[in-house]
Amino acid sequence: EKEKKSWHNFHNLAVKSNRFFLTNFYRNIIDKILQNSINGFITVSKSCAESLKQRKYLNKSKIKIVYNGFAPGKIKFSDIRKELKIKSNSSLLLFLGEYDLRKGHELIIKVMDNIVKENKDIYLLICGYGSKTNFSNIKEIVDNSYSKNKIFLKNFRKDNLNLISQCDLLVIPSKNFESFGYTAVEAMSLKKPVISTNIGGLKEVIDHNSTGFIISGNNHKLFAEKVLLLLKNHKLRKSFSEKGYKRYRKYFSSEIMTKKYLNTIITDK
Repeated sequence: EKEKKSWHNFHNLAVKSNRFFLTNFYRNIIDKILQNSINGFITVSKSCAESLKQRKYLNKSKIKIVYNGFAPGKIKFSDIRKELKIKSNSSLLLFLGEYDLRKGHELIIKVMDNIVKENKDIYLLICGYGSKTNFSNIKEIVDNSYSKNKIFLKNFRKDNLNLISQCDLLVIPSKNFESFGYTAVEAMSLKKPVISTNIGGLKEVIDHNSTGFIISGNNHKLFAEKVLLLLKNHKLRKSFSEKGYKRYRKYFSSEIMTKKYLNTIITDK
């Protein structure tokens, strides 16, 4: 029996050609060997699959897309509004991400500046990890903003599902390098609408005008308008929440992901 070739899995965007000749030379050698020794690639989004076409010796590889799956566990409740010392009925936006400007901190701060001018009872909680330098740079931007008293900067927290369960909206203002958008799936599993930029895999996870809003470009005014619309319109927010949960169950549950990986291994297709 002919020996089966393996499938290789990658969860990020393939890098483009490097300006250094030797780097590309050795990369191409490895890519060519890899292409001839595997069945194909499995990745998590169309964006990731498209990025592989930039590689000279991998651009004709067999590529299968299997979305990341998620299974929400038991949530240990801890009152975040009480912790932040804001009113129990205050609106709360949540942004989970690395402290790195590519994640869109500048954009979401501009969004908050616009929001606060309309409604001063809306807050933004940002949690993440990152270098002290990046954190300090972002803190400086916050401190110089109109909405500085409405934004909380916190370190990475393990109770992300607890935070998501208590927010009104999850916001993802990424500028680039979003291969999938796992936090969007987590939010949808907990019936929370998502507003994001149209970067990478985010536009595959979120169904625009159905489970949330996808904002093109660096349009902080439009982003703010959509936040205010969802916070004001309870009926629309509930509709987005229910449709988001259905979309999660249809495409992004751990059971669906597992079945697709198993089917690939068994059938080798």
